[in-house]
Amino acid sequence: MNGTSKKPIICVAAVIISTMICHQHNLGAETYVDPELESIRIDEKLGEMLPLDIQLWNSVGEQVMLADYFNRDRPVVMVLGYYSCPMLCTFMLNQLTDCVKDLDFLPGREFDIVTVSIDPIDHPTLAAGKKESYLLELARPGASRGWHFHVGEEEQIRKLTAAVGFNYHWNERQQQYAHSAALILLSPGGIITRYLHGLAVDSKQLRMGLLEAGMGQIGSPLDGFFLRCFHYDPIAREYRIMATRVMQAGGVLTVVMIALIIGGLIWKERRLGCYRRGSMGSEIKLDQAPGVNGPQVAEVWGELKSKGTGNG
Repeated sequence: MNGTSKKPIICVAAVIISTMICHQHNLGAETYVDPELESIRIDEKLGEMLPLDIQLWNSVGEQVMLADYFNRDRPVVMVLGYYSCPMLCTFMLNQLTDCVKDLDFLPGREFDIVTVSIDPIDHPTLAAGKKESYLLELARPGASRGWHFHVGEEEQIRKLTAAVGFNYHWNERQQQYAHSAALILLSPGGIITRYLHGLAVDSKQLRMGLLEAGMGQIGSPLDGFFLRCFHYDPIAREYRIMATRVMQAGGVLTVVMIALIIGGLIWKERRLGCYRRGSMGSEIKLDQAPGVNGPQVAEVWGELKSKGTGNG
C-alpha cells in the first residue's frame, strides 16, 4: 500500500514495540530511562480542551481552523505524523484505514478524521496525494467529506502537539522525526476523551472510543447500553468488559421486566373490572323498575311462557 511493502514495516514496528516493552520492564530497584523514548512519549491530557483557534492548511491549499471540524455533533479522530515518514506513519494510517473499512460508522457522517503533519515543510500538494491514496484504499463513498489532511506552520504545529501531549523531535542522524503512534479521540466540542496507543488498534476498540467520545450523539440506544458495560483499561490500553457493570445492568433489566409484568397484570385486572361493571350497569332489572312489583313480574313472565308453549 502506498508503495511501501507491509512486511518491512511490520518488522520495524515489532522492533519498536519490543524496545518499548523492554524499556518499561522493571527488573530491579532502578530502571534505566532511555532518553530517546522519553523524548517521544505521549503525555495524556484527558478532559482538556483543544485550542480550536489553531490555523492549518488543508489538502486543497485553503487556510482553515480546527474549529471548522468541531461542534458538528460528531466526534473527531486526530492523527499526528508526517507525510514523508518512511515507516511508522504509513503503517499507522494503513491500520486506521483497515479499521474504518470494518466500521459501520462513516467519516463525515458519524465522525471526522483530522490528519495533521508535524513537519512544517510538508506542502498541501503532498497532503492531497496522501488523501487521494487513502480514500482510494478505503473505497467508501462519502468518506472524502470526513477525512481531512493538513499541513501547518511550525508555531501552529507546536501549539497543537503541546495541547495533546504529543512529543517528538528531529533525528539529525537519521534525517527523520522520532515520535510515537496514537489515535487521539475528541468530543464534538473539542475535549480530549481518549488515546488509543500503538499500531494494533482494531475496529472494535475504535468503535468503542468513538461512542465514548460521541457522548450520546452517535450510535443507537443499544450502543449506549453496551458502552456502560465496558471501561478503558489504561494498563492494557484497550476497552474491557466490566463484570460488575454487567451484573448491575442485568439487575436493572430484571427489575424493569418484573415491573412491566406487574404493571401489565394490574392494567389487565382493572380493564376486566371496568368491563364487568359496565355489563352489570346495562342490565334491565324489571323488579327494580318504577311502578313494577314482584307479583306483576311473575304474572307477565307466566303469560309469556304459556304463549310460547302454545305456539310451539
